[in-house]
Amino acid sequence: MAESNIGVNLIEILTTGMYKNSLTIFREYIQNSCDAIDKAMKAGLLAAGEGKIQITLDQNYICIEDNGCGIAAMDFKNTLWNIAQSDKSSATDKGFRGIGRLCGLAYCKELIFTATAAGENQANSMHFDAKKLRENFYKGRDISADTVIKQVTKIQSETVNANSHGFKVELIGVDNGNLIDESIVKKYLSFVAPVPYGEDFSEFSTRIHEYAANLNFRIDEYNIAVNGAQLFKEYRSPFRINKNTRDEIFTLSFKDFRDGGGKLMGWAWFGLCGFKGQISDNGDKNLRCIRLRKGNIQIGAEQPFGVELFKEARVPYYFIGEIFAANEKLIPNSQRDYFVQNSQRDSFEDALKLYFNDLWLIVRAASNVNSAKKTIRKYKDALANFKPDSTSSNSDYLETRKLNALELEAQRAVKTIGGYIYRAESKPNDDVSRVISFLTQNKDEITLAVTPPPRIYSNVKHLPKSNIFANRNCQLYKERSCG
Repeated sequence: MAESNIGVNLIEILTTGMYKNSLTIFREYIQNSCDAIDKAMKAGLLAAGEGKIQITLDQNYICIEDNGCGIAAMDFKNTLWNIAQSDKSSATDKGFRGIGRLCGLAYCKELIFTATAAGENQANSMHFDAKKLRENFYKGRDISADTVIKQVTKIQSETVNANSHGFKVELIGVDNGNLIDESIVKKYLSFVAPVPYGEDFSEFSTRIHEYAANLNFRIDEYNIAVNGAQLFKEYRSPFRINKNTRDEIFTLSFKDFRDGGGKLMGWAWFGLCGFKGQISDNGDKNLRCIRLRKGNIQIGAEQPFGVELFKEARVPYYFIGEIFAANEKLIPNSQRDYFVQNSQRDSFEDALKLYFNDLWLIVRAASNVNSAKKTIRKYKDALANFKPDSTSSNSDYLETRKLNALELEAQRAVKTIGGYIYRAESKPNDDVSRVISFLTQNKDEITLAVTPPPRIYSNVKHLPKSNIFANRNCQLYKERSCG
């Protein structure tokens, strides 16, 4: 029987064909650096908070460097040459398949890995001729992946300080503008990477960490910098719904997800706010949607998570929050856009569907209250801006009819809000009620004050028999009889 031959097209699949978004290469290299920092801390090479990941972007050049455990000289070649082989665990490590390190080959002329290990005075580097490698794609079955890798790879060594340890990835001759655009890279990593919450969210991040601690759950956070500037999650409050509308988070809501045996599958937080509308592209769109995370690294990036699990596809865009997967059997797939199919994922999805239904109820209640408040405001504005026209009684008559119609709509809006207030008072501790209480705390916005009506003098000879100017909160409009 002939030996199996793995073709070079496998390398193409694992590089140019693996990920839709070129920025994913940063996530892949960062998760490997995080694992290396964790191992260095366990080995006593780093104290808490000393681990660092430095990303340097320059013209056609990218460098991602960490001070993790590195790779011993004796293991260097086999570790980096092997494809889809790794001694990492899916239960404890962030990167565990042994394929992510190849992703940079798709976007540069040369890819270099350099590693140092504590106690060794030798730094080893592996150089990949990425351009030459890509030239071998689609050449059929006559050339194997192993043969091509050997043809485009060389290993070098140099003497270094024996106290140094870490790993460095360099991409030389980068041909993708997004990958070296500092603002684009920072925006991407500020939510995808496992970085801390920023100062603008410190009030709420303290509560998030306290809640996680009560669950014995560790939120992995790392010092990651781009061109010297440390990255933070950009959550904040107030935030912009769109160009002209702002909203604010007034408190957080938390939720645990457990399996039938009571074991924690995951947990979530989201911000309770005014839910004035969907967070649009003209607002703080980076904040929107409840992001799914494993190891504090985002799962998926292109679309908001859970759209298919909500009753309405628009609902996720109202929310700001995160879901942390906790069960070791919730394993990210190779593209890290979701979890691999298994019974744990099915149970997790079932729990999320119930949770997302509760979120839908919050949006529906908030939308109804906000719409009612808008109706009341519209009437009050029309009443305040009404100015009788002394030259046209007919104009006064028509404008007052419009005003009366708005007043009737406002009365209905007041009743709608009253119903929601009653609901909030009867169930004061649930999220729907807390949002209703927040939206109705300003009584001037939800009541119709007794306002003297405008005095209309009409020359219209045929008025309707019913007095169309009746107003529950005002005296009857006075009319002068005609004829």
